[in-house]
Amino acid sequence: MPQTSPGCPDDLVAFAARALGRVQSEAPLVQCLTNAVVTGFTANVLLAVGAAPAMVDIPDEAGPFARVASGVLVNLGTPRAEQRAAMPEAARAAAEAGTPWVLDPV
Repeated sequence: MPQTSPGCPDDLVAFAARALGRVQSEAPLVQCLTNAVVTGFTANVLLAVGAAPAMVDIPDEAGPFARVASGVLVNLGTPRAEQRAAMPEAARAAAEAGTPWVLDPV
């Protein structure tokens, strides 16, 4: 019998189905600060699951947008200089607003 980690649901398929259903019903607005290699892929995956991607990754816009987004993705792949400046701005604003955010260190 497979074992699960503490805090991990016993029925991962059912858990994943509920999570997907929640994403589809809430249609979250997800701000993405990500590298050019995966921008299209990231947007398409978010669209496929029912979220609304927003590639807002420039200074002076990233912070205010993070405050109204449902979630923020910060991908450290190969950011341009402008993105490097926008990333901490978005993360700080998300934290201050209570917006969940994910750091993808690649």
